Amino acid sequence: MEFTLIISIIAIIVSCFSFYNTHSYRKNFLQNSSYTSNAGKLADLAAELKDNPGILRFYDISEHELKEAGVTANEFSYLYRDFLIGSLYHLNPNAKSTGPFRENSYRYKLLESKHTRQAWPLVKKKIAETKYVERIESTISTIEKKLRTY
Repeated sequence: MEFTLIISIIAIIVSCFSFYNTHSYRKNFLQNSSYTSNAGKLADLAAELKDNPGILRFYDISEHELKEAGVTANEFSYLYRDFLIGSLYHLNPNAKSTGPFRENSYRYKLLESKHTRQAWPLVKKKIAETKYVERIESTISTIEKKLRTY
């Protein structure tokens, strides 16, 4: 009888643990898929910037600021969508990446461009403060330190 009781208790514990893990996984999955879906819609909206740069005023970005940053509305739209899509990975609670992007990575190469770095403050206005933004800022800082040493 004791053996049956012990097995039953172990089965209940395993069931509770399994339920908790499944619930947590489902919650994370729903959050990530919701953000991914919304980000896709945001990227579609951002595509409209190239045809109607006046939309930028809703983000406190003027056409004058675009000119100062040396980008057109079309180029800004491209950069915004690129950075928005790049942010999706960092929403995953299991994403462990921190610090600057690796030197040979796509993101590093994009940020090496002076034009991208000039436009970044405007793009940043439209992107939520996350670990991803911290990594971008850290990468820009690393690149600019390198440039000062040459």
